Amino acid sequence: MTITRTLENKILERLHSGRAIILYGARRVGKTTLIKTISQKLERVAYFNADLATDRDLLAAKSLDYLRAVLKDYKFIVIDEAQNIPNVGQILKVLVDNFPDVQVIATGSSSFNLTNKTGEPLTGRKWEFNLYPLTFYEIMRHYGLLTARRKLEHILTFGSYPEVLLKPQYAEDILTELVSSYLLKDVFAWAGIKKPDKIFTLLKALAYQVGSQVAYSELSRLTGIDSTTVERYIDILEKNFVVFRLPPYSRNLRKELKKARKIFFWDVGIRNAIIQDFSAFGVRQPEEQGKLWENFVISELVKHDRHLNRKSAFYFWRTKDGAEVDLLRVVDNQIYAYEMKLHKKAKLPPSFVKAYNPAIFKNVTLDNFDELWLGE
Repeated sequence: MTITRTLENKILERLHSGRAIILYGARRVGKTTLIKTISQKLERVAYFNADLATDRDLLAAKSLDYLRAVLKDYKFIVIDEAQNIPNVGQILKVLVDNFPDVQVIATGSSSFNLTNKTGEPLTGRKWEFNLYPLTFYEIMRHYGLLTARRKLEHILTFGSYPEVLLKPQYAEDILTELVSSYLLKDVFAWAGIKKPDKIFTLLKALAYQVGSQVAYSELSRLTGIDSTTVERYIDILEKNFVVFRLPPYSRNLRKELKKARKIFFWDVGIRNAIIQDFSAFGVRQPEEQGKLWENFVISELVKHDRHLNRKSAFYFWRTKDGAEVDLLRVVDNQIYAYEMKLHKKAKLPPSFVKAYNPAIFKNVTLDNFDELWLGE
């Protein structure tokens, strides 16, 4: 059973536009499934799995005449896990420049790994898409609202990687294997990290502090890693689709924070796997429930907008005297303010209302969460 991804139509809309299509995403997030689903709707497709040495050799360091002979009967060239091919950027450039009637589609398991190899050669020659774990909108569209709501507590514990959702009886084992064997594979390979225990220590610290303001100096103290390395590791984890940072929003008030950051996980199941806590959401302590709920709702809003290619920007808002708003989403200069409270009603701080009226306010609770997606 395959769940339709929002990106599918976005990618189909860009076919035959004279550019390569590059799909980024973490391992096991569903890139191969999506690209194969798209390929089934096309004709005369040459599919290469660059995890296989035989497929890599067919493309790597080959002459233009050789490529013409191999690809002359195809209209689409699909290269999965393209970062495994030496000089893949140059190869993709050759394909785009010399096969104008052929659509090139490539996937990469981490944005920095493929981007570093394609960035300059493919300037002006590519469309980029990021694929994230399944969104609640995608789940709701596949199963229907009632079934999706019934799955919500499971999602809050185990997240929404496709295999986790489709095989719930094995969710804990799948996540444990994903974190230990796959998720950070590119991080270690690319960054040359020889002591993975340090980055796991950092990930645990981030998991326990999710939703809190993060200071690199404090993380350094907690983990025993120097501040510069902490910042570097977080940057690598962000580029590898493990975490993402929210900056503070600051425009009017002198007391607004300007340098703080909040760090969230793209998937709450990954967060729970890192600290090996798969307790049911309903039995967790209220503070822990609040952290998970905030991370979940924020990641859902960001993932959904990114999949739709919306030009939105996300922030949190806080002043030095403690007034705060969980999330600001800015679209076309319109501010949407969100407070994530499981059950109780919330309201915006008077200082925020005075400075940023008319912001559109949404109090997101367990009861009304699905209303975020009903108009989509």
